[in-house]
Amino acid sequence: GDPERSAQWCRKRVERNNGTLTMSRMNLIVALAVAQRHEEAISFSTGLIEAAEAVGNPWVLSYALLSFG
Repeated sequence: GDPERSAQWCRKRVERNNGTLTMSRMNLIVALAVAQRHEEAISFSTGLIEAAEAVGNPWVLSYALLSFG
């Protein structure tokens, strides 16, 4: 119900872990997109597909593709 709050929470988690948490990055991208902060969402998408592929889980890859889209 509050994409700004969700984005804030995800951003803290991503920054705390130097961007290594792929799922948190994807959740941040989705929250930013829902909050209509598209440019910011795009800035977090660099290397997202590759990071998801490295996880080796098809569901994570499908969520990355959704987030990237």
